[in-house]
Amino acid sequence: MRYLQKLYLEGGVMKEESKVMIFLAAWVILGTSLFFWHIFNRNVSRKRRLHPWIVSAVCVLFTIFVIWISGFKTEVMVFFIPAVLLVCLLNIKLTKFCDSCGRTLFNNGLYWKMEFCPKCGTKLR
Repeated sequence: MRYLQKLYLEGGVMKEESKVMIFLAAWVILGTSLFFWHIFNRNVSRKRRLHPWIVSAVCVLFTIFVIWISGFKTEVMVFFIPAVLLVCLLNIKLTKFCDSCGRTLFNNGLYWKMEFCPKCGTKLR
């Protein structure tokens, strides 16, 4: 127990390396689980309904982790929160779901609209 206290605490405060390790572990678990959910879940209506909520929750969690790791610095919050908000909104807007095959499609272009599913060729709505 004392070894863990020395590893994670330094004068009663959590070490920066420990914060980063917690962040990375949480991010790997979250990313892996969401990857498998998008790949194996073919329910398009559920994906459409939950996707904005999932993206918003992930963005809030990411923002909380970064602010926590940075030590609640105002400079980080002023720059970082609008950037994460922009990425969150773009992710919600540019992600499409194919009604035919259930595939999650990420449109990487801001200036062109994805009209057909690259997997099955069905017209997207």
